[in-house]
Amino acid sequence: MAFKHLFSTGFLILFSLLIQAQSPAERRADRLFENYAYADAIELYEYVLKKNPANNRIIRNLADASIKTDDPERIEKYLKRLMNAGQVRNEDYLHLALAFQRNNKRDSALIYFNKFDEIAASDKRGERFRTSVNSYKSFFDESDSYTFSNAPFNTPASDFSLCQFNEGFIMVSAAGGNKFTPSRHLWDGKRWLDLWLVNPIGDPPPKKLHKNINSRYNEGPASWLPEKKQLVFTRNSVYDGEVKRSADHVNKLALFFVKQTDKGFGNVKPFVHNNPEYSVGHPAFASGGNKLYFVSDKPGGFGGTDIWVCTRTDSSWSEPVNLGPQINTPGNEMFPFVYNDSLLLFASNGWGGMGGLDVFSAEFSGDSLLTAENPGAPLNSAFDDFSWLMLPGAKSGYISSNRPGGKGGDDIYSYSYRPVPTNILVSDSRSGKPIEGALVSFTSKGRIVASATTNSSGNARVMLKPCNDFKANITAEKYPEHHFESKSDCPINASSELQFQ
Repeated sequence: MAFKHLFSTGFLILFSLLIQAQSPAERRADRLFENYAYADAIELYEYVLKKNPANNRIIRNLADASIKTDDPERIEKYLKRLMNAGQVRNEDYLHLALAFQRNNKRDSALIYFNKFDEIAASDKRGERFRTSVNSYKSFFDESDSYTFSNAPFNTPASDFSLCQFNEGFIMVSAAGGNKFTPSRHLWDGKRWLDLWLVNPIGDPPPKKLHKNINSRYNEGPASWLPEKKQLVFTRNSVYDGEVKRSADHVNKLALFFVKQTDKGFGNVKPFVHNNPEYSVGHPAFASGGNKLYFVSDKPGGFGGTDIWVCTRTDSSWSEPVNLGPQINTPGNEMFPFVYNDSLLLFASNGWGGMGGLDVFSAEFSGDSLLTAENPGAPLNSAFDDFSWLMLPGAKSGYISSNRPGGKGGDDIYSYSYRPVPTNILVSDSRSGKPIEGALVSFTSKGRIVASATTNSSGNARVMLKPCNDFKANITAEKYPEHHFESKSDCPINASSELQFQ
């Protein structure tokens, strides 16, 4: 997934590195590796390794480069060789377990998640992923409630991260490259990314946004605020022709604002909290544009990349606030989207799940967020699943994924959700007569998740998540209140009869 790796790197400046007692090919591979050109470094290191298969330094660099380029088969191959050679770091157990999981070797993954949990108990990722492996079947509980398909506007290149824009969408795509403009990002060998206008039905085909938005560097995930006709988008930190670099010569990511006018897009302006020493990107407007959620690896976070939020002031934006451990983990949280100020949708590789990045939702409770929940398949898979866009009504939307079967490296998929209802009959246990006007409510984790009132036939319908435990409550005139424990069917396909004594 191109932009996942781009997030913390940007484009890079090459510099010389002198290493003694090495072959020219090995020195060249080291220079590529030190300058974050991991895709090319892997190719050259593997050539060198054939002549010196016991070189653990090269194997370590191959393992690290494979992690950076998100190649689970190579990660497994080279970390196993390092472990056999006794060259083990604590994080190796986690990375090997994740690679096993993505390579559909869940028994092996479980062994190494347990090992990581033993040696790094304060890092909850081992425990979370172990739980995910043990409950893998539960991720498919609601899969029959979804329709899922490849979106008609995908191209043969990597396409991902939709945001709504006027009557259509804006997406991130590498579709602009051709044999005459072969520029690519050094990190993973993928082409540079631009923002494209998209028609939902795929006709006309995607069209690249104006050149004052798309530069010769990377543009990435965006968010559109229709009330102010304002677009905020991610780009390498380049403003007014000046390239901003960190102390270690990396051009990080930054956010930029632009307004749409009758004549097109106006001048691009930088976000006040951009900083050349760390990346800021993946924006999401909320609360009518008064809040801005974004992703950053700035100091003070919980892991690799965290989700932060700012509040709009009279003339600028407040200091960023980290969303805390309810959302952020020692892993990477990315691609936030806020639905109707009631749900935060995001991607993470730190909460456990089916493999790679999974998408999660967390409900807002006032200014706080409740625990993140994994929606399971088909929104998630053993591959990278990210950039969840939920459309009005909350029953359909889009998600990005690099799962097999797409048109390019990353593709955008559309989905619709039609849950199966639970049919309820409430009756008098003595007479068997149906009870009209009975209020039936179901509570999970202290919250009412479904309720309905019975009709003249004593019937009601509620939407319950399958295979979940609930506390149910029934109230009806002339009957005592009734409480009981309940578990929804797996899957939900039957009716339930509830009786009053």
